Amino acid sequence: MARGAYIYHGKAAILVESMKYRGFRSLTTFMAQEMANLIGEFKGDVLVPIPLHPARVRERGFSQTLLLSELISKNTGIPVEEVLTRRKYTKPQVKVSSNKRWRNVKGVFQVNGEVGGKSLILVDDVMTTGATVNEAAKTLLKNGANSVEVLVFAIAP
Repeated sequence: MARGAYIYHGKAAILVESMKYRGFRSLTTFMAQEMANLIGEFKGDVLVPIPLHPARVRERGFSQTLLLSELISKNTGIPVEEVLTRRKYTKPQVKVSSNKRWRNVKGVFQVNGEVGGKSLILVDDVMTTGATVNEAAKTLLKNGANSVEVLVFAIAP
């Protein structure tokens, strides 16, 4: 199951892009609150941010998914566990055509923590084709996660 607080269009798209590409980290407070309002619809007991490659974190100066996860955790009490890592540097999905996005993220995630038997909530800022969250969920399930749900700020129509 994937849920988004908003449709990725108009003001929601501007918010995501301003936070992510223009460095307006303060927007994550509003975004996380809106996402936390949806938590009652989930059964997960751990928040798992979709990881950025370390080089991308250096470029951007922060990981928006980790920031969102930490703020959602403060609002809900659900712990954050960084149990996924990104094994290889890939082009940003926004720069890849929709039909190539699945290939762009194939095999990029690796589990680096204990997920066996846990019900997880993947956290991302936006979901367009679903390629990234699908690949992350597949990786977690292959490594023993009981279930994986997806929570995003904005989801493509």
